[in-house]
Amino acid sequence: IMLAAGIGHDRIVHVAQLSPDPDGDSAVTPGEERVLDGLPPRFLAYVGRLSTEKGVHVLLEAMQSHPGIPLVIVGDGPQADDLRARSASMALVNVTFAGRLGRGAVERVLERCTALVVPSVWAENAPMVVFEAARAGTPVIASRSGGLGELLDRMAGRAVPAGDAVALADAIHHAWRADDARMREQVRIAWARHGAAHATRAHLEAVEAVYRRVMAPAKAAA
Repeated sequence: IMLAAGIGHDRIVHVAQLSPDPDGDSAVTPGEERVLDGLPPRFLAYVGRLSTEKGVHVLLEAMQSHPGIPLVIVGDGPQADDLRARSASMALVNVTFAGRLGRGAVERVLERCTALVVPSVWAENAPMVVFEAARAGTPVIASRSGGLGELLDRMAGRAVPAGDAVALADAIHHAWRADDARMREQVRIAWARHGAAHATRAHLEAVEAVYRRVMAPAKAAA
């Protein structure tokens, strides 16, 4: 995208997205506890903003092919009411809108779900929720758009074309029928291999390296 915008190769530096270690703040409110207690024993999850570019409408279309697979949608946003109405009109009784949840409750959802679905229809960069899922050992199904495809290649995830409900439904079918333990082990191995690049110190060093690169000509001129 930067190259297409006319930014030169020599001006582009990749700094791995920061995914800091959990700070221990995993408290869950009584209301969130009730929501968590009401979740199915096995389910897929979407966690994020409910807006058009996030592609949740595509996910609902894909779920029509899988009436026996529960989906829990966590989050809020400008499209929330429309998505709820659309789900009702499609008679998706397998879809639950859990609303906005705090960090601790989201961690519990990611730990429990069979897979996280990220159906974005725009060019995402590096969504934090993908790293949170990887840290929890949870497989990710996402659109191959923006940086998501690269992330999934490293995080043992499965990518589908953005906006393709049929391909997404097929990926959901595959994840639901797969060996959960084996899939989670693959994610854990991938995170053990790549997670260090997203740690706080590595991120800080990468940012500081960019500053040093920018400041070097000025120092040389002085």
